[in-house]
Amino acid sequence: MWHHEQDLFGFLISSFGVFKLYGDNHFDNVLQAFVKMLLSVTHSDLLQYRKLSQSYYPLLECLTQDHMCFITSLEPRVLMYIFTSVSEGLTALVYQVAHL
Repeated sequence: MWHHEQDLFGFLISSFGVFKLYGDNHFDNVLQAFVKMLLSVTHSDLLQYRKLSQSYYPLLECLTQDHMCFITSLEPRVLMYIFTSVSEGLTALVYQVAHL
């Protein structure tokens, strides 16, 4: 599912600025649902399941590039989850490259 959200968030399908223009909160609801799903996944699962991490990290990149207002409005615990996931992902990548 995250792969499809990545397409949506990256504006491959639609420009979501129009939702705010007309006072529609559906896009905000999708972003909040993403946060709930994200917090239900452990960091070890993000690293253990390759398809999950291959969808999560590009989606996170898209969110940080195109939806920074949303990222900055997140609760500190959510931001810490994201920062930890990035840190652990980089550490795992360095470990994999070092042991090739």
